[in-house]
Amino acid sequence: MAKKEIPQKWIGDEVEVSIRTDVPEEATGKLKEVNGAGIVVAFTVKRDDKDYRRTVFYPWQTVNWIRPAEVEPL
Repeated sequence: MAKKEIPQKWIGDEVEVSIRTDVPEEATGKLKEVNGAGIVVAFTVKRDDKDYRRTVFYPWQTVNWIRPAEVEPL
């Protein structure tokens, strides 16, 4: 079995993503897919006291960085 590379090994985990916009935007969600075109992240959005899922594709050109949301002990 081939070793998964970063960020592919984070698929299914909560990640933090920084997106290039006029005002840099950071978000936390579950990494669903990684491919040559970009990443897919699922977010939980609260609206009218209800939780909704929103899935977003980010092309690599818009991704500043991506990292695990969990902090690992040394």
